[in-house]
Amino acid sequence: MTGKEYLANLNDIEASFVSELKNYAYKRGAILRSVKLRLYNGRDGNLKPLGNYSINTIKRKKKKGQKTSNVTLQDSGGWYNNLFLRWEAQELILDNKDTLLTSKLIDGDGKWFNGYGDGILELSGLEVELLDALVDEYMLSVQKKINKNIDLTF
Repeated sequence: MTGKEYLANLNDIEASFVSELKNYAYKRGAILRSVKLRLYNGRDGNLKPLGNYSINTIKRKKKKGQKTSNVTLQDSGGWYNNLFLRWEAQELILDNKDTLLTSKLIDGDGKWFNGYGDGILELSGLEVELLDALVDEYMLSVQKKINKNIDLTF
């Protein structure tokens, strides 16, 4: 491979780098699974407890065979199914397609509860570390791709 070909190859890798990295993180799916498990265990992105259910809610949930030890935000599963990750510049953002319900969960509805706060849509430190590990893993794959194309005889 000539030096010119090598530089062209590096330019191709650089041009696709950001979109490939984003796709790599999406395909792994581990971050979103971690978020859902954390929420199910009753913690927001700051690891602050979401709280406990009222006595009436516990009775209703027990009849349905649902978890009652802590707030899970997974009553019907609909909100969980609408969680997704999106990139905003270089930051991975947790979001939900059901904006009305999300707004009520964050801010409350003024009638029966005050909401859980913005923390329900934040990534925890562990999830950020997981993202960093995925980025490192991706960087190694890019490095291998570059090294594979190096021919030191040019």
